[in-house]
Amino acid sequence: MRGELRWAVVPYAPAAPLAGPGWEGGISLRDYMARIREGGGADALLLPVKVRPVLLLHSWVTATHDAYLVLRTRRMATLDETTLELVREDADPGLVPLSGVSAGAERVAMVGAISRVHASALDDQPLGWATPAEMRLIGERVAARLELDLDHVVERRALALLDGLGPA
Repeated sequence: MRGELRWAVVPYAPAAPLAGPGWEGGISLRDYMARIREGGGADALLLPVKVRPVLLLHSWVTATHDAYLVLRTRRMATLDETTLELVREDADPGLVPLSGVSAGAERVAMVGAISRVHASALDDQPLGWATPAEMRLIGERVAARLELDLDHVVERRALALLDGLGPA
């Protein structure tokens, strides 16, 4: 469900040099595309993954193709003193502290580390939960980080609320 922390197999962003099964070394995207254009086919690529605690951004009801958007999390103990102080003062827009202990440590949600994870790559046991206030803050910071234009959404919701109040 939305706001759960779970272990997941998380892909890391692909970067050159690209690797494939049976390849010697890696190649650039330009070389890979040249292979495709020359009729070599689109070979499978090997991508790095790690098992990490993640925060689910939405529930199964809104999952697409059994995949979820998640935020990677990080142990607070791994933050340097300056960053830790900013997080504790709620002054780092990229990190949201999560209450309690999950996966054996205090954690922060990494607002800029959004991944798409298939349901089969998520552990079925929650490690913990973000509070509604934490999820609200995460939502605001994700929207700001992605430069989402939410003006129309806010206007439409405000008008619906006003309409629900009836004639003034």
